[in-house]
Amino acid sequence: FAFGSCHKNKNVLNDDSKSTIWDAIGKTNPDTFLWTGDAVYVKDATLSALQSEYQKTLTSSKIGYSKFLTQMAASPNNSSGGTHGTWDDHDFGGNDLGYETASKTERLDLYLKFLGFKEEEAEYRKRIKRNGAFSSISFGSGYQKVKVLFLDTRWHRSKHCIPSVGSKVPYIGAPFSCITRWITAGLSLQHNWFVTNNEDNEQQTT
Repeated sequence: FAFGSCHKNKNVLNDDSKSTIWDAIGKTNPDTFLWTGDAVYVKDATLSALQSEYQKTLTSSKIGYSKFLTQMAASPNNSSGGTHGTWDDHDFGGNDLGYETASKTERLDLYLKFLGFKEEEAEYRKRIKRNGAFSSISFGSGYQKVKVLFLDTRWHRSKHCIPSVGSKVPYIGAPFSCITRWITAGLSLQHNWFVTNNEDNEQQTT
C-alpha cells in the first residue's frame, strides 16, 4: 500500500523540478493508494473552489497525479481499484470545518468523483446517501485478507474548544498539525499492536 495526506498542489514538484512526488510514488509500484485526508487545499470553503482544485489535481500534467492514476489502472494487482480514502478538513472545505459546514452532500459528491466514482455506479449511489465519507475496503483473501477502515472526523464534528494551530501560526501551523496527526496515528497503531500481541500470547499460553 501507498498512502498519504496533506497534498498541496503548489508543493508537489521534486527538487530537480523535472519529476513530481507522484513519479516517486509510482516507482514503488503500489497495488493501491490510500488518501488519509487533505487531498487538496482551498482558500475558501465554496463548492466551486473545491471542484476547481480537484479538477486541477486530476488533470494537470505538472502535478503528475493523472499520470499516476493511469499507471495504477494498468497495474495487474489493481483488482480493488486504484485509489481509496477519506477527507479531512481541507478537502472537506477549509481549515477546522465540521458539522456547521453547508452543502455537505454536495461536497461528498465532489470527493467521491475525485476518487473515481461515477454517478451511474451502485457504489456511488450507496455512498452518496451516507452522512459522511466513511467507508471500508478489503484486500486479499483468507489469512492474508486486510480490511482498511476510513473514518470521517468532519461531518459531525463539533467546534473544538482549542482552535487548530494551522489557522493561528503562519507557515509552521499546518505542518505542525500534520506532524501531530501522524504521531497520534502512530501511537494508536503501536497501542493496538501491543494489545493484540499480548492477547495472542495469552491465547498461546492457555
